[in-house]
Amino acid sequence: MNARNRHRGSVYVAVLGAAMLVTLIGLAAILLAQSQNRAAGGTNDFAEARLYARSALEMGMYWIHADPFWRTSRGGGTWATNVPIGGGTFSLSVSDPVDGNVASGASDPVVLTGTGAKGQARYQMQVRLETAQNLGVCTEVSLHAGHNVVIDAATLAGDQIFSANNDTDGKNGAKIYADAEAVGAVKGGTYYEGTNSNLTPRTMPNRDTALAYYVANGTAIAYTDLRLWGETDLVVNGSIETGVPPWRALGTCTLSRSSTYSLNGTYSLRVRDRADSSAVAGQDLSLSTILNGNTYYIHLHILPLASAWGRGTLVIETTDGTQAFSTPYFWCSAFSWGHIDGNVTPTWSGQLLRATLTITLATSAEYYMDLVSLTDVTYPADAYVIDRILLSPANNPFGSRQTNPQGIYVLSCGGKKIIIANSRIAATLVLLNPGGASIIQRSVAWEPAVANYPSLLMDSPITIALGSAALSEAADNFNFNPAGTPYPYVGGTADADAADAYPSAIRGLIYSKGNLVFQGQTAVEGVVVADNDIQVQGGRLDLRYGSTWLNNPPPGFDFGTAKRMETVAGTWRRTVP
Repeated sequence: MNARNRHRGSVYVAVLGAAMLVTLIGLAAILLAQSQNRAAGGTNDFAEARLYARSALEMGMYWIHADPFWRTSRGGGTWATNVPIGGGTFSLSVSDPVDGNVASGASDPVVLTGTGAKGQARYQMQVRLETAQNLGVCTEVSLHAGHNVVIDAATLAGDQIFSANNDTDGKNGAKIYADAEAVGAVKGGTYYEGTNSNLTPRTMPNRDTALAYYVANGTAIAYTDLRLWGETDLVVNGSIETGVPPWRALGTCTLSRSSTYSLNGTYSLRVRDRADSSAVAGQDLSLSTILNGNTYYIHLHILPLASAWGRGTLVIETTDGTQAFSTPYFWCSAFSWGHIDGNVTPTWSGQLLRATLTITLATSAEYYMDLVSLTDVTYPADAYVIDRILLSPANNPFGSRQTNPQGIYVLSCGGKKIIIANSRIAATLVLLNPGGASIIQRSVAWEPAVANYPSLLMDSPITIALGSAALSEAADNFNFNPAGTPYPYVGGTADADAADAYPSAIRGLIYSKGNLVFQGQTAVEGVVVADNDIQVQGGRLDLRYGSTWLNNPPPGFDFGTAKRMETVAGTWRRTVP
């Protein structure tokens, strides 16, 4: 081949190589463009999948907000699977990080896990929800009435707001040392703290279901299981028909049964050979029947052989000394039956050693005595009484004595007058149909056995009139914190002695489906709620707010909904599908 032909061949090869290079560059550009398009499409799918995952979480929070019973109606696990949204789908699952059971534990947190999908893209994210306070509810304040709060010739003091869904009204020099709120007007009395009116009504419990859990889960007590107070005579052989005993001589004198004079039956007690006016007959009483601060009615008849003033006397001997409590004086004419009567209210310190019924007579002359009686008239004779009683999960002194592990007891009152006094209650007590004059009074130390449960629930009006004196084991001769019932019940101590004293107060949630009346010197640590009126009549009501029943509401007081759930800051995060 000549040189010219060789030159032409080289040019052809060069042109062909250049063409191939251009082709390769073009193919590479096409492939690069396709790859870029695919990458852009994948990026768009990933972004959409992330939005769908977030939508799953938002949907879960909406379902929780919209359904008051979401814990039981939905439970835990999968709530949604591949639900179509936009060009993809979302899925949602819910779990309880505390005990694994979403349906239990109204205050337990939950974790929502949302998954979004678009094409081949997947994105998963989580958020944690925890319970928050219910705002605008009655348990947010120390005392709330569904209608009016009336403070009449009384003092109300508290460390938190009290409120009414109608008016708050101070009358007859009422003094109010707490912030007052009302849907209607705040009026009357002297308010030393802030006032606010024309507000939105606070949410109340459902009166038809508020007591349902406790009635269903409580141990029943019938009013007939309680002591019917009556007028039981504490004197033995008061008519002297069975002989002289248990009467004994106090001082130098002689006792005998005599038929010379009698007022009832055949015999009377003759007291002769008296060394002086202090030499008299007496009877030692059962110590279990003589209670510190109780009121006793003395009724007796004497026939002196010389006219004189006389009175009935109850002599109390304790480790701290001897005291006498007497009726008013009565004139007793010679050789004539005269009556002596009246009330005495013995109080003492130390341990009671002896209680003796006798008389004081301003003559040393011989006398006869008949028809002697002593009755405890502290409470009305027709009242069914809880007095010097311990009620707790470990102790139920009534009826079958069946105890309740949650300390829930349901007293069916049958419209009878119920009186609770001088007792310790570490329980939730439900009073059904108490009579109109029912009252809680004197010294009472009360708390629920379950920390966030109510202390007292009732479906009818009642009066609470505590005294300021402590509940004293020594005075009542009763151990109120034996083994099984420490004080305080949660985290307290128990012992075997009768030497402790407890503040007279009700700690917990008090709820009435009707009116509620406070008298005396009552202290409440917790929350007070009544569907109708709350009245403070005379005396003083001291309120110390407890947030337990707001932050962790018990059954019947979550107002038909689970507690409000809120997202926890910092818990929004991506997880691996």
